[in-house]
Amino acid sequence: MARRLAVVAAILLVAPACRQRVDGNALSDQAACSALDSLLATAGPGARSMSGEAVIDVDQFRFRGRFRLDTTTAGDAVIELGGSTLFGGHREDVVVSLAADTLRVFDRERGRLYEGETVDDLIWDGTRAHADWTRVVADVLAAPVRCEGFRDVVLDGDGARGALARGPFRIVTEGGRVTRATWPDPIEGSNFDDQLEVRYAWRGAELAEITAILPTRGWRVRLRATK
Repeated sequence: MARRLAVVAAILLVAPACRQRVDGNALSDQAACSALDSLLATAGPGARSMSGEAVIDVDQFRFRGRFRLDTTTAGDAVIELGGSTLFGGHREDVVVSLAADTLRVFDRERGRLYEGETVDDLIWDGTRAHADWTRVVADVLAAPVRCEGFRDVVLDGDGARGALARGPFRIVTEGGRVTRATWPDPIEGSNFDDQLEVRYAWRGAELAEITAILPTRGWRVRLRATK
């Protein structure tokens, strides 16, 4: 049970953290959220579909398989995963959906649906980790931000930087595209000195790869599009 459930936590995971310099033009609250939404609308993945190979490594859980990702400009998303674990050869067929700030997980292999607090319970069973998994999914997908706790946000020629209650964040753009982001450690009550790092690779105007890691824990999720 715990082994197969770790795939969900890995899916929900996803640039170096730096000390924040307070700027006279820094934004907070709704103004900060609006600025970040504008940045992500022009430079982020936006509405798109991609499919290809999925690699998930979380503790002893090692998953290899296929994925399909569909996102909207409003921040809704559906991630489908199908494959098997390297150890034990367990079959996995999971759908994770994010809609209207509600996270749902449907285990199609076993016919079970999880929503809200039951998603957190599901992930806890597999990883002993609690987090705001809805926000983690949105952060990994560079979706429009939930306007909670943003302060000292500064937009510059390379993206944006600012702070949340848990620590600093940074979004980096290159050539008009988001290429990496760093968010504070999403795991609640953690004793690890960790952070959520996400890398985005582009092939022209097409998103080619998303890689999300918690480097100290060694957790990794990679979604790589194939033609």
